[in-house]
Amino acid sequence: MKIPPFYQVTQTMLGLISNINANHIELSRKNIHIKEKILRKSILKSSLFSARIEGNTLYLNTLNVQDNSNEDKNEVLRILKAVKFLQQKIRYGDSISVELLFLLHSLVMNGKVGLTHGFRKEMGAIFNQSGVAVYVSPPPTQIKELINKLIIYFHSGKEQFPLILALVFHLIF
Repeated sequence: MKIPPFYQVTQTMLGLISNINANHIELSRKNIHIKEKILRKSILKSSLFSARIEGNTLYLNTLNVQDNSNEDKNEVLRILKAVKFLQQKIRYGDSISVELLFLLHSLVMNGKVGLTHGFRKEMGAIFNQSGVAVYVSPPPTQIKELINKLIIYFHSGKEQFPLILALVFHLIF
């Protein structure tokens, strides 16, 4: 696995980044309650899409059902909790560390901080609903080195657009 992967910033990407920045400025002008509602819905949608990668079948209209025993719902809410943690605790320019990744992993997997203390020791894969592996992760013996390379890349300043840096980080991680 090459870190960073090869990619090229296109004019289309620059246009989308510009639109996102304009929307961010407009959102910052909104009433705090409206802004919180928009952010919550956006984060919920993002959490649903992230969970869907691993087979979660929930949609936004089924998420509001008052069934706390539903594991798919709890998975999405744990992702939401991790995103809120990032928004409240991490600021632009803060460093990323292995410890922070473990903390976020604990929040997403368990809903609690401090339960992840190391890298996995077995092969992993993501399967589609038919049971076909759509992604096979690198061998456990390579994980620590790859994560360290990813963190070094993150801090290198080679990518000038934070949004693209976040996308590359998400793609690799």
